[in-house]
Amino acid sequence: MHEKLRRVTAEEFYVAIKQAMAGDSRECFLSDYSQVDYETMVTVLMYNDQAGFALEGDNLANIFSSRQNPVKQSLDIMMPSVLSFGVTKLDCFGEDLCRKYAKYGFVAVAATRFLDEYAPRNWDYGKFGRPAVYFMAQAQKLPKGSLNNVTDSVPYLSYDEAWAYRERLLGGI
Repeated sequence: MHEKLRRVTAEEFYVAIKQAMAGDSRECFLSDYSQVDYETMVTVLMYNDQAGFALEGDNLANIFSSRQNPVKQSLDIMMPSVLSFGVTKLDCFGEDLCRKYAKYGFVAVAATRFLDEYAPRNWDYGKFGRPAVYFMAQAQKLPKGSLNNVTDSVPYLSYDEAWAYRERLLGGI
């Protein structure tokens, strides 16, 4: 793991993510987990508690970096460590995040349309619109011939269908 990162308890992670993202409009891009939820995950923080990630098995459950974080390009510090834990999948909102994760070998394999009834409670429609939710997987873990590097060409499915489709591609079901 990178020297600027350290494993922490669920409580430490929960406090840090809440404090670091308080008042940040990007908080709505994070999954809303409780401290109890984090107890079953691997939780890692940057040395300054301004960035970190949580892993649920082989899934990247949350990754964040506060706007106050003086460490620039913190994703470049965190993602190699994320991958070292064996993460093979993640979900994200919009093509911008897809492009960021593509740098680390992830490809969109399915998507679902943004549904207002499932929107995060603090979603800012004026600022973020209604982006697709992309289901991404590590390209090297997928069967040959199943790759789609262009988000426009991924199948749009219901949330459950998209999740199951990615699991099938990864050999999970």
